[in-house]
Amino acid sequence: MQILIIAGGEGKRMKPLTTHKSLYQLLGKPLVSHLFTNLDTGKNKIFIVTNPSSLVDFQTALPDSNIKFSVQEAPNGMAGALIAAESDLDLNDSILVISAAKLQDPGVYKLVQDEIKKNPKVALLATRKIEKYKDGGYLKLEGDKVVAIIEKPGADNMPSPYYKLILDYFPIANDFIKYLKSAKTEKDDVYEVGLSNYLRDIGANKIVVEGTHVSIKHGYNILDVMDMALTNMIKPGIAKSAKVATSAVIKGDVQIDEGATIYENVVIVGPCYIGRNVVIGNGSLVRGSCIEEGSRVGYGCEIARSYLGPGTKGHLYYVGDSIIEGNVNLSAGTVLANYRFDHLEVSANMPAGKIATGRKKFGSIIAKGTITGVNSSLMPGTVIGARVTIGSGCVVKGFIPDDSIIKPNFSTYEK
Repeated sequence: MQILIIAGGEGKRMKPLTTHKSLYQLLGKPLVSHLFTNLDTGKNKIFIVTNPSSLVDFQTALPDSNIKFSVQEAPNGMAGALIAAESDLDLNDSILVISAAKLQDPGVYKLVQDEIKKNPKVALLATRKIEKYKDGGYLKLEGDKVVAIIEKPGADNMPSPYYKLILDYFPIANDFIKYLKSAKTEKDDVYEVGLSNYLRDIGANKIVVEGTHVSIKHGYNILDVMDMALTNMIKPGIAKSAKVATSAVIKGDVQIDEGATIYENVVIVGPCYIGRNVVIGNGSLVRGSCIEEGSRVGYGCEIARSYLGPGTKGHLYYVGDSIIEGNVNLSAGTVLANYRFDHLEVSANMPAGKIATGRKKFGSIIAKGTITGVNSSLMPGTVIGARVTIGSGCVVKGFIPDDSIIKPNFSTYEK
């Protein structure tokens, strides 16, 4: 079987974050790598479709000679991704299509692959039965047979409660690609239209899976993916080369990776991941968080339910329910506030406008290369672009574009 992983999107909704959403470090390796861990790749051939600007990043992050990369020159959706990979595929072989920006419970992949082995000559679509409507594709059924996919039908027009996952199997790749090429639509749903035409003529079985799945569409979704990984995928324990002070307190499921150093009186409350060569300074408190490779959490910090990307540094700060992309410096006294006084849901101030996060507690999103001055405060929902400099004592809210300089407004007179 061929496994085709779609990672060709430009990620415009992720701005101002710059890392490809499939390459975020999660538990010490790129998000897309977790697919390989959960899939029984065996003798299967792996293909990844990405965009031109991300190709080198993927090749660097995934230096496996068994992975074949295809380039999707234009951002023309999932259908365009399969067509872009056409020349690299064995068109007479079977194919399993997966989105790189989604994370499923590990058991889902085994369930799907076991079902494929039982009926390798029949197309198979993975689905979840949901109670509350959300945008996406829904299966239209005739008995047990899937006859169409209805994209974003609205809560009152759902053809069934079966929400389609991007986990689709086709016994002959070319049969499906031909339908994609001939699909006619004015909307951004070529894949769904082509698939519906395929289902009309050839049909497919469905497999209903349980558990959770999360997708990265916006920057704040990194917390959703982190939560799922911490719940389902960490391997609690302390690596042999890690150093943990005897006075440190480790509670719950905590994975401490190679070369990490945990100093005196640190408290880590799981689920948590402490990455390779991370340093946690004296008296710091870490709860429900993921701290990636090479980050240095200095003396007296508190980190709660947050993602700290590689190379984040600082001391004497508070980070709550926030995403820090990496290579960010948080100076002493920096506070990433995460709760509104009126107790309402926090919206993220993305470049295109405010977007509901669905969270009562949400702090900030900070892109690469940003520096915060001493005693700076970021209000709930603040989004900071790349390479921003925030002056000492500043109170920041809303969206701050790349390369901005926020100057302090001292109340004391300076000669």
